[in-house]
Amino acid sequence: EAACTQTLPAGGDIQQAVDSLGSRDGAITLCLAPGDYRLKQPVSILRSHVRLRGAGVQTVLQADAEANGPLLIIGDYHHEQPQGEIDDVAIENLRLIGAGVRGKEFDARYPYLSNSTLVVRGGRHIQLSGLQVGDCRSACVLTEHGTDDIVIEHSDIRGSTWDGLALNRTAHARVINNQLSSNRAAGITAEHLEDSLIAANTLSANGSHGIYLSDSYRNTVRDNRFIGNREAGVFLTCAIRSRLPWVRCWDGSMSAANHFEHNQFIANRYGYEVIPNLAARCDSQAADMNRSEQDVFSQDPNHEADWGLYGHCLQYQDPQSG
Repeated sequence: EAACTQTLPAGGDIQQAVDSLGSRDGAITLCLAPGDYRLKQPVSILRSHVRLRGAGVQTVLQADAEANGPLLIIGDYHHEQPQGEIDDVAIENLRLIGAGVRGKEFDARYPYLSNSTLVVRGGRHIQLSGLQVGDCRSACVLTEHGTDDIVIEHSDIRGSTWDGLALNRTAHARVINNQLSSNRAAGITAEHLEDSLIAANTLSANGSHGIYLSDSYRNTVRDNRFIGNREAGVFLTCAIRSRLPWVRCWDGSMSAANHFEHNQFIANRYGYEVIPNLAARCDSQAADMNRSEQDVFSQDPNHEADWGLYGHCLQYQDPQSG
């Protein structure tokens, strides 16, 4: 591990420390001592080559009662569309406690910025490791605006008002060895996720699905355990354009060419649930078929709606029943 550029005592001003170190050349590592850090405003990281490291769950960043925003933001949040990219940032070995159900889902000053606990906007080469994240107002962790090459590993993400992990407009993500549980909606939700790996995670007791994949392509989902999610272990669908007077998706946005293998499905309502749409069909996607290979199901039926109208979207190869 990189040596600490500076160690901040418990209760210190994290933003001031990040800003003061930001004038240095090269990579910086700000280490946070064990203890509590109450945050009224988000800590924003606007420069590249920064590592923020705690001492494990003993280092606690918590939203103050007056706070109504994220705890940590990586990237430009002053503009709806980030101006430029941020590269090589790591957040590791911290406990993050969000604002819970209080306050609004979006920041009143920046209405495009959700009050997710940790937000990555247009990041490159980002690492989130050894985090315990909970009591989140929106998602616990959100990546968006073309974030590319992000690793999320060895973390416990639970108790979100909505989704545990939201991967939006993201590519080349590696989500490995995490616990995602007891979130009100999905453990992981993806709106346009590409060429990513979701492996060796446990997704349990989430209020909707283990994984919700919308408008997502060429991802590998393997060696995960889906346990006791209220709806499906994996929900495959398209990107919703409008809900009234009926649901309509964006043309051609049905998730495709995703590969699922060696996953275990235990006590979910469904193993896979697949929902295409008139605007996002599967009857001409033979080359881009989603595939399930050697997944194990324990009394978890699979459900593919309206395949007679829109074609099969998921092909099973060697399924196993528990």
